[in-house]
Amino acid sequence: MNQHQHNGTVALVAITSLLEHLAEHNLINPATYLNQLGTAQVGLAMTGRLDDSRAIADYIAQIRQTFPDQT
Repeated sequence: MNQHQHNGTVALVAITSLLEHLAEHNLINPATYLNQLGTAQVGLAMTGRLDDSRAIADYIAQIRQTFPDQT
């Protein structure tokens, strides 16, 4: 893993952790949470960070499977 990939992974973890924290404390609803993750995923794809983008897409799919009524 090169430094760019490492920085991207750290940023990805920070973004998802923040959004999870907000959702857990009902500061954002699940749909908003997924929309924000989707925005991050698209941004990563547009900047060529396809591995991180795919990781978020997989994470979103997992959340939708786990909580189908809330998303």
